[in-house]
Amino acid sequence: MRVYRSGVAQVLDYVICDCCSKCCKSNEMADNEYATLSAEWGYWSDSDGQSYEIHLCEHCFYDVLGHIKAKSIKK
Repeated sequence: MRVYRSGVAQVLDYVICDCCSKCCKSNEMADNEYATLSAEWGYWSDSDGQSYEIHLCEHCFYDVLGHIKAKSIKK
């Protein structure tokens, strides 16, 4: 989840991991990073018109990536 400051222009204040709720980035911690996973489903899919965007800290990103890799190996 991205949290913005209110004002004339939107300024990213910080990002909260949608998995563990850890703060990933703020102006005071500019070296911290986060990952964004997104999906948009097109016509004729079961999820037609739906879109998703999640923000993950580094630890949760690698947990999710490991789960995806493990699932693809089982096929």
